[in-house]
Amino acid sequence: MSVTFPFPRRLAGTALVLVAVCLLSGCGKKYGSVSGTVSYKGKNLNGGQVAFIPSAPGAETATSVIESDGSYTIAKVLVGPNKITVTTPVTMKVLGAGGRMMDASSMGGKEGKSKVATGPDTKMTKVPDKFGQPESSGQTFDVKLGPNSHDIKLTD
Repeated sequence: MSVTFPFPRRLAGTALVLVAVCLLSGCGKKYGSVSGTVSYKGKNLNGGQVAFIPSAPGAETATSVIESDGSYTIAKVLVGPNKITVTTPVTMKVLGAGGRMMDASSMGGKEGKSKVATGPDTKMTKVPDKFGQPESSGQTFDVKLGPNSHDIKLTD
């Protein structure tokens, strides 16, 4: 006479499915937050973007805008070693027909509401292109679980 235990097998099957779903959905990944300032040659940047690129294959890059005071905050960065890139905006003049400067309203925006810095007091600081590439930026940070503080100091 054979005795079977159907309940434990069902429980084991259900547990296996739950583990598979958990692994596929990424629930085993751990994240921290990172905040700080970004400076170039000792002066805080007044715009741009910072990116944290995890060393884990296929992991999502975390990005943040660099605020006008040089600060940045990223709420969700994969724990572990990350390469960091910093890019600053490229200033472009948009010329219409006849070589005249176009205002924002002619491009579907509201006149005077451009987010691009203009004028002598709001000139954007440009950093060398090497800081925009993970292989050449020279910037890394090991993100820990929970809040992290990291000031990014760029020099030539």
